[in-house]
Amino acid sequence: MLYYTESSMNSPIISNKTAYSLIVKIEIVIIFVFIISLLFYVSGQKKSTATRFLKLKDSLTYAKNSGFDVSAFETKINTIEEEISSPYVYIFTTQYKRLQTEINLLESDLHNSYVLNVDAKKDLLSSKLKDMQLQLIIVDPYSIPSRDRIQQELDTITTSTSSADLTIMKIDEHLTRIKELGYEIDYEVEKSKIEQLIKQVNASFSELEELEKFYETRGGMQKEKTNIFLYREKASEILSSQYNRLNSDKLEIIIQQDLYPLLSLPRKTKAQIQEEEHRAWLEEQRRLQSLSGIPQAQIGTGKEVVIDLSQQRLFAYQDGVSIFSNPIPITSGKNGFETVKGQFAIYYKQTHFRMRSPFPNEYYDNFVTYWMPFFEGYGLHDAPWRSVYGTQDYPYVGSHGCVNVPFAEVERLYYWVDVGTPVTVK
Repeated sequence: MLYYTESSMNSPIISNKTAYSLIVKIEIVIIFVFIISLLFYVSGQKKSTATRFLKLKDSLTYAKNSGFDVSAFETKINTIEEEISSPYVYIFTTQYKRLQTEINLLESDLHNSYVLNVDAKKDLLSSKLKDMQLQLIIVDPYSIPSRDRIQQELDTITTSTSSADLTIMKIDEHLTRIKELGYEIDYEVEKSKIEQLIKQVNASFSELEELEKFYETRGGMQKEKTNIFLYREKASEILSSQYNRLNSDKLEIIIQQDLYPLLSLPRKTKAQIQEEEHRAWLEEQRRLQSLSGIPQAQIGTGKEVVIDLSQQRLFAYQDGVSIFSNPIPITSGKNGFETVKGQFAIYYKQTHFRMRSPFPNEYYDNFVTYWMPFFEGYGLHDAPWRSVYGTQDYPYVGSHGCVNVPFAEVERLYYWVDVGTPVTVK
């Protein structure tokens, strides 16, 4: 039999069923709190990852719009995008870390690849610009009419390469434009070369006409005349429209190999004939010189001046032939001021020369029109104070050592003689 006291009747007595129910409720609350916390955690991680992923996609879009090939990265991004959408990735630490590592690597690879590609493109652009600038320097400026405009475009491109926002697409545009400018230069140079070749062929017609006139009055020499005829026919063909489509190299080969050789024989034969005729003319001139009292030249080639003091005569020769029809009378140095003898050469020429006496007891201060010294102070010049030349009283009325020459003859001599022309005084 049970007996209840007053205190025992006031205390709650918890049954096993009630206790179990309470435990279940507590567990449900804990699970609910865990799930809510997990959802908040997943949501935060997912939001953070999504933000990074969007930045990565923006970088990919920028690179793609800049002209960078992103096909290899797009496949990886699509795979990561599928993983990001799955909540399980954020629950398991291992998978989440792997996802973050993949995003980090992809960001790094995209950045490095883009930078390297931009740098490589910049190097290529810089190289192309240098090549183009060098081509403009090497090529004849007259062969490129639009040279200034092309140079201005290249300068503009060069300036833009230093821009911080230079993209691959912009670099590719510059490279394309440089290529187009290169084609333009090549076209203008090619056109100029063809024009020069055509100009040379046109210019050769003047020589062709001279050859035709030369052989016109001469009998025989049929081969030379035939070559001249063939040259005119071939040159006319080259100047016609059928050769307009040839490039300059092919046209030059045709001109050098098929055209110009045709005049080789006519030129050679003409030179031989002219040399023989000139030799015969020289012989005739020498024969006439001997009849007129002009002695044989000392050297026989080129220009030379010979002064014969005993005869008081001057002679000037071109290839052994006197340029004067008669000996030129002169007046040389008087006693005590004899003209120097020997082999000399004209070393100076001057018009309107002032002659002053270097001698203590001899005074003169005169102007001469033509002055041609050949040794120290000795020279050839006119003498406006003298009216008679070539007399044998020169030891008494002669000069102070120079060779006085009549004005008309000394004028011709001045414009004929060269600095360095030999002078023989005997």
